[in-house]
Amino acid sequence: MIDESDAANYRKAAPGRPLSERGAWEFIWALQSPSLAPGRDQDAVKRHRLKDRIRRFHESEDPVSSLISLLARRADRVRMSASASDLHGLREDPRLRLSGVAHPDSGLMVAAEVEAYVARHDLPDLIKDWFLVTAKPGTRPNVTIHAANLVPYEIPPIAVAADLAEHPGQREQQAAAEIIRRLRSP
Repeated sequence: MIDESDAANYRKAAPGRPLSERGAWEFIWALQSPSLAPGRDQDAVKRHRLKDRIRRFHESEDPVSSLISLLARRADRVRMSASASDLHGLREDPRLRLSGVAHPDSGLMVAAEVEAYVARHDLPDLIKDWFLVTAKPGTRPNVTIHAANLVPYEIPPIAVAADLAEHPGQREQQAAAEIIRRLRSP
């Protein structure tokens, strides 16, 4: 038997192997600003592959699924629960970079949830400082942390879209599709 809330999280993945964490962030930065894309320090084969992935993403009929597949390894996703009274303070923690449902560009600004990136080395202290506990199976967490080796000061829109796309809800899916549509528009 499968819990209904777990079944709602099932999504058929797009074909293709996910990029490594580093490769995912290179893709994110290349989409965000071609001038920030890896250049001379990257060999010609890697530059060609990156350009080809970007081209395929822009041409994809299902960019949301493509994004989920490509960026699946950009960070470790940790689903936690916190006291509802702590969410406002947690949102203000300087170690966090808001994303997904908590990011202003999502158009959602869900007050009852926090979604953010944190440097992987800061995660244990963040959990301890805010008394975060692992969300129980079958329950919806109110804190989703994306732990990565390097976390940018501002989370790029394409990463926000990827975070939203990983949510099963219709509103989150529509918000992800809208961000992607804006990024793909000439």
